[in-house]
Amino acid sequence: MSKTASIVTSVIEKVSFRPNKVVFYNEFSKYDTINECVINRSSNNSGGTKLKRFHNFEISDNARREIQNKIHWLYSLSVKRNVKTIAGNSIFNFKMGFITVTLPSSQVHSTAEITKTCFNQFLTELRTSHGLENYIWRLEFQKNGNLHYHLATDCYIDYHILLKCWNRCIDKLGYVKRYRQKMKALSLLQYRNLNDFNKKADFSKIVERFNLNTKNGWINPPSVDVKSATSEKKIAAYIAKYFGKKEKSGVKCSPLDNEENSFSLRLWFCSRSLSKMKSVSDYVEKLEIDFKSLIRSCKKVKEVICDYCIVYYYDFQDLTAQAKQIFTWIIEEERNIQGYRHAT
Repeated sequence: MSKTASIVTSVIEKVSFRPNKVVFYNEFSKYDTINECVINRSSNNSGGTKLKRFHNFEISDNARREIQNKIHWLYSLSVKRNVKTIAGNSIFNFKMGFITVTLPSSQVHSTAEITKTCFNQFLTELRTSHGLENYIWRLEFQKNGNLHYHLATDCYIDYHILLKCWNRCIDKLGYVKRYRQKMKALSLLQYRNLNDFNKKADFSKIVERFNLNTKNGWINPPSVDVKSATSEKKIAAYIAKYFGKKEKSGVKCSPLDNEENSFSLRLWFCSRSLSKMKSVSDYVEKLEIDFKSLIRSCKKVKEVICDYCIVYYYDFQDLTAQAKQIFTWIIEEERNIQGYRHAT
């Protein structure tokens, strides 16, 4: 007498944790009671290779969410510390640097060439000589068509080091040289109008800066901007939103860019250390605490009920003392598992 196959479907609730949200969802599985095995429904029999499509200089919604996720991991894993600048100033509770580098003169090379020749060299120097290990960057374009790169990292690198390094890298393609030629030809009044100084700015300060740059031969264009994030500010969400925002300038790329020279151009990238940091998932029944009650007890938690899950968005600063302790433990456990080393 043959046995009749019996398939049992089980539903088990799971929780997925990230530094800015907690997701509750159901995991469905089928079990064959005759063969006593779990039926895998995720097998792929297509056998085909997915063709890579041109990004058309637009970051997908999935990539945008991934960028924001990496920023939150980067900030959460950073250790606050006091640092001193080359100029002797102190930055207290430093956790993350937000760096923007751009071109001081009009872009005359394709973005792919500048990325390969200049930006990759810039990152290499920061990694080998200045401790850059955990980072994420994104490429964007200004209204004038010039590119700029945003770089977020937990490593403190002084502004003057960044400026010197970036200007040296972009001058391989002559961007500092062209800037110097342009600025040397300006009068004081043209310099003031070109830089669009605040109307209330002290004119004597403008004259002082103009004379100093003239004396130095305009060798160090202001092509770098640096902001520091500290543990006292809710800035992780701001930087994540900024990195993941959609382009509003109406300029997607330089006029020199096209599909032929930009097909493999990366629009964003993160370090290998950050690429490992995704989400921490476990079965709800296995946990010794009531995660739902814990997250609901916190202030300013946003609950979003979807078809197949419930998502709770939170800011670490708004968590209760108990939640902070537990979430910190989860983050540290995942850091140890993945071998993530934060900057010191």
